[in-house]
Amino acid sequence: LSGLGWLNHNLLRIANPPAEENKFLKDCLLPGLVRNIEDNLRYFEEFKIFEMARAFSSEIDKETGLPKQQRYLSGAFVSKQEDTFLAVKGIMEGLFVLINNKELNLVEPQKNEIWPKGATSINNLLLPEKSLSIVWKKEKIGWLAEASPLMHNNFDFKNKKVTFFEINFDSLVTAYSNNQIKKYQPLPLFPRVERDLAFEFDYKVKWGEVRDAIQNSIKDS
Repeated sequence: LSGLGWLNHNLLRIANPPAEENKFLKDCLLPGLVRNIEDNLRYFEEFKIFEMARAFSSEIDKETGLPKQQRYLSGAFVSKQEDTFLAVKGIMEGLFVLINNKELNLVEPQKNEIWPKGATSINNLLLPEKSLSIVWKKEKIGWLAEASPLMHNNFDFKNKKVTFFEINFDSLVTAYSNNQIKKYQPLPLFPRVERDLAFEFDYKVKWGEVRDAIQNSIKDS
């Protein structure tokens, strides 16, 4: 948390945490990704990791009276040579094509607004020139960005190219569901009928002879 500048971030504190390092409710999945990158770099030169989990907002749900909980899909691409930012960008664009919702777009973020939750210290850890916002219906539901040199100094990324992404999975599901239009299809006038035929031949009859006879009868007809 200190490496991300999170200690001054507005996080929800647990009254009776199981451990000192778990005394806050996470409002995003970035800390876990950073930790897993450092762990995996001990064994792998290049890799891709993903995580989907709930994040807790300081905003209170009016129905439950509890902090809002939404599912987020996040990931990180780590490579020595590949341009990880372009790789993640391409996957997001492919995902939008698959969902087939034209209201999902990648746009350039405004200055110091790469990180959606207002933590300026985290914005300094991401490259402005290699960052994009994920927008649905003009609402920012995610982001992707490459780690800056400052982030490499704070963590042991071993001079690898690292790009993160995070997207509100609940909003993504809604975008997909809203785009599924059910169309009426009339029943066919002549429904397809399938039948299985069984024949019994003398054991001296070869399969090739049966095949040839069937194919010849089709050609003749």
